[in-house]
Amino acid sequence: WLCLLFFWMFITAISSRAFWSTRLGEQLDLRDAYWFSYITITTVGLGDFSFPASEVTVLDMFTVPLITLFGFIILATFAEKSTDLYRLYVPADSGLEKLLADCRETDHEEESVSA
Repeated sequence: WLCLLFFWMFITAISSRAFWSTRLGEQLDLRDAYWFSYITITTVGLGDFSFPASEVTVLDMFTVPLITLFGFIILATFAEKSTDLYRLYVPADSGLEKLLADCRETDHEEESVSA
């Protein structure tokens, strides 16, 4: 899923470069286009790159959100699969869960002593 996410961000970056060159007459280097793709798909939206409102068409209002949504779905699926993999290799009775249980017991004992 991670490879698919990187591939989709690359496709989105190429599309962004095409938008900039055909509609604005400017060249956007691949690094900036990939950054725009990453920021858009992860829905961070820093605002350092954006499509100028004067150049956006009605078709863009449908295609750009769909492209972004598809990328976000890939990102969410990657996060879910990563969590499943983590749970597969890290037992539930070790690690963070055990540490939290120990902290709760300590807090409960301190409350009992102070009361």
